[in-house]
This record gives sequence, structure tokens and C-alpha cells, in this order.
Amino acid sequence: MKFIVSPASSQTGRAAVQALLNDTSAPLVVGIYRDLGKVPAGFSSHPNFKAVQGNLTDPSSLDFAGVDGVIVMTPPKYDGSDNIAHAKVIAENVSTLDIGRTCAKELLGTGSGSATNPQIIDLQGPDWYSTRDVQKAFEHVTGKSIEVRLVEKDKLADFFAQFLPSSLVGDYTEMSLSILPGGLLDAEAKTLQNARRGQDTLVDAFKRMWDEANT
Repeated sequence: MKFIVSPASSQTGRAAVQALLNDTSAPLVVGIYRDLGKVPAGFSSHPNFKAVQGNLTDPSSLDFAGVDGVIVMTPPKYDGSDNIAHAKVIAENVSTLDIGRTCAKELLGTGSGSATNPQIIDLQGPDWYSTRDVQKAFEHVTGKSIEVRLVEKDKLADFFAQFLPSSLVGDYTEMSLSILPGGLLDAEAKTLQNARRGQDTLVDAFKRMWDEANT
């Protein structure tokens, strides 16, 4: 089998490439990079990996012919705003490694076909977490005492406005309300039909964020 990951330079792309290369079926993996200088040494030296220069914004630079599957990652932002900036915001709230690994696993299993088209997969963390769980995870990673403060529902917008761009305040407020008891996502979480559990724990995710911020 032969698969393409585009772009392969992001955290999600790297995780997808690694998961594909680790699979016992030994597929051939092609990674698309705008800058070939960003190809990890561990990939470039792998016999089943090939790096190709290309750009999703330039269709003429892409060739998907003759492959069994493609993982393409584009931020769901089509209003002309900065896709890269939006992707970074999204990546702060999900495990990019879990996304990459899940995409690779689903791609490897496409031979069995999908019951729906398009197929929507709800990717969740390995467990449900409370506010106290988040507090303990931050304390574990930072080695500091973390204080938990209550923000009432009607004050969420004012709270987010203190440190987020105005264009994101509404989205974060809506997201927060949706996961609270009685919210839309809280209700949906109890009836999901096509959910997957990731591997990254809170400590795993926070440690990467902490290490990146302090390097």
C-alpha cells in the first residue's frame, strides 16, 4: 500500500507519518513538505518513506495518482482569515498526536469501507476529566500550586476577552457553554455512535505545551 500525508511537517502530520511507518503492513509513505529542510532525520532515513516538495495552495505541485489513500489536513476556516493562525489555536485544544495516529489508523482500515459518506469520527481523550483533574495535571507539569477560580456562565465572554482576540471570544464562550452540564456537546457525548479514544493524557498534552513554551 502507498499513502500520502499532506502537509507532513505539522505535529499532526508527523504523528500520522510515524503511525503509518510503525504499522506491521509496512506501507510506503509519501510526505508532502513546502520546505524539504523540515523533514525529520528519522523519516528521511526510513526505507519506506519519501519526502516530496509540494504545497496545498498550489494544486500543480501535488500528485496523488496511484496511491491507496491520502491524509490531508486543512484547518476548517474558509473566510479568508489566516489558516495557520487558526490551526495553532485549534491545536492548543486537542492532542495533535492523537489526531495523527487516529487518521493513520482509519486510513489503514479503509479496505473495510465506511458505513457513511462522509464519515465523521468523534475523537476524545482517553478519559473524562474534571476541573480538579486539570488542576492536578497543571501542578504536576509545572511543579507549582495552581488556584482554581470560578467563572460564572454569564461572565465567560468577559473572561475570555481579557486574553483572546475579539474574533475568538464568541467561539470560546460557545464551546465552554456546550461542554457544561446541559450543553450541546455534553448531551452528544452520551450518545456518540462513532467515537474513538485517544492515548494522550492531560499530563502528556500539558507537558508538551510547557516544554515548548520554555524552550
